[in-house]
Amino acid sequence: MTLGLNDDVPFQAQPPVHRSPGVAFLLSFLIPGAGQFYCGKKTRGGFTLGFWILGVFLSAVGQGNIQGIGISLVFTLWVFAFVDAYFTAAELNAGVDLEAQNPRVAVALNLLTNGFGYFYLGERTKGLVLVIGMRFVSGLVQALTIRVPALGPILLTAAAMAFGLDAYRSAKKQLVSTVDPEAQARCQAAVKASRLPAFVPVTLATLAVSGALAMVVFGSFIMAKKAKMAAERQIEMLDQR
Repeated sequence: MTLGLNDDVPFQAQPPVHRSPGVAFLLSFLIPGAGQFYCGKKTRGGFTLGFWILGVFLSAVGQGNIQGIGISLVFTLWVFAFVDAYFTAAELNAGVDLEAQNPRVAVALNLLTNGFGYFYLGERTKGLVLVIGMRFVSGLVQALTIRVPALGPILLTAAAMAFGLDAYRSAKKQLVSTVDPEAQARCQAAVKASRLPAFVPVTLATLAVSGALAMVVFGSFIMAKKAKMAAERQIEMLDQR
């Protein structure tokens, strides 16, 4: 996987190489990164699998923010892996090999790093603004959520999702202007020709993300309620003394 920081050509045209999008999807669904290996993307698959294993480790042994980072790695890379594997296989079947400006990579990087997806796309100014801005936003959110702690994780998650979607939009815009229409048409035809319809990985990803957002909202209010109850118990104990 190239980060595309200095690449002038966003894709490489090559003779079509048949890879089953369904098989690629299933492999990465079961083992994140395996579908990328199947498609010949060994570097991308290695990074995906390696950081996913790191996420599993942090989720199991970490606490607090460290555990949260681990859970974020596990979930984000799992969704990224099966979606990217499916569409990578279809693109290879169409003779299009995205080596930079890959929309799926841009989204994953922005979700996990708060801005590196923009560096990957060559939008360094936007990346720097986001990296610096997110620190300011995090402090502001903490200040605003002193009275309503549940809003903190919700607002930060919503911001991350918004920047992920913006990275996808930026990447697609670059591809539209650089990938010739014939190659785009071949990619669409390759997706339609797959035995596994594209709505399967897309719908699964949408349901997974929606469920994760719902869990963030529900969990934030539960934790806030527990914290409030603990504070009230402490006040009662002090009053009794």
